[in-house]
Amino acid sequence: MINYHFLCYFAAILNSVFCSFSAIQAEHHISSNIRANSDSPGMQNQLENSLILDNKDKRDTLVEKVKSAMSSDLSFNRIFAIVHIGGKQFKITSNDIIMIHKIAAKCGDKIRLRKILAAGGKEFSLIGKPLLCIDHVYIEATVLEKTKGRNVIVFKKKRRKNYKKWKEHRQDLTVIRINKILINPDIIE
Repeated sequence: MINYHFLCYFAAILNSVFCSFSAIQAEHHISSNIRANSDSPGMQNQLENSLILDNKDKRDTLVEKVKSAMSSDLSFNRIFAIVHIGGKQFKITSNDIIMIHKIAAKCGDKIRLRKILAAGGKEFSLIGKPLLCIDHVYIEATVLEKTKGRNVIVFKKKRRKNYKKWKEHRQDLTVIRINKILINPDIIE
């Protein structure tokens, strides 16, 4: 389940992305005003080239910061992921143990989780639209045990008809442990 703090974290990330986007729009507006005010075409080309180089430098420094944050988070195993398993979403990290609906795997089998909605660390996030590519994020889990859930009582009654049904149901569950979450740092170019 996704908790409130996690949603606040994503809201902060989205806010920073939109703020940087508005700063880029402001730079674009300024550069278009400079182009409109300059008289000679040579001056326009010079201004455009300097702005393009500045944007490339800013982008390169930002990419380097994200790559360094990604490598530091990967080295300390501070990576999280949101996966979709059996109709439910789970926020997981390395060595988490989760209970999911029954899957067709034996105890001790290693499985790979493929439906990854988002992944990230302290300083970065990767968000899928709707899923991340399986080449970018690798999540491996081990099936620990197969068990049954708690008793759920299903009771049906029709009044004045002497009709009563009493059933108990125990859902088949699979307990898995997340072994590792790996993110390919080469996806950021």
